[in-house]
Amino acid sequence: MSLDLWLATMNSGLSFGRLSIGSSARALGLADPALRWAGAGLYGGGALVCVTARPACEDANEVGLIARGPDRSKLIGQVNDLLRRWSQERPERPVVTGYPAATPDDRLAAGVHVNRPETRLTIGW
Repeated sequence: MSLDLWLATMNSGLSFGRLSIGSSARALGLADPALRWAGAGLYGGGALVCVTARPACEDANEVGLIARGPDRSKLIGQVNDLLRRWSQERPERPVVTGYPAATPDDRLAAGVHVNRPETRLTIGW
């Protein structure tokens, strides 16, 4: 359902971000975010990987990766592993649970915890 959210909530040791790709970068072929997952990027160790779309044939695209930085080959391997895992597990939808901000950790559901001023959220798959 949402590759971006899944990538952001996997405890992969990588940081997740969303990239804005300008029309000139698209026109030059430097980056073309995957239509369904526009702008997903992962970074760590001085490198960045952007999830992109690339032509597979005349009427279809496939997911590709564009990497920059000194550790890009290592990072591409890590992101490829995550995409392979996503493809195999294909989680149906996240379970998001909200709690009051004062809720102790031991009373939160399993998953990634997101703390907001008035609310604590857990996101699990």
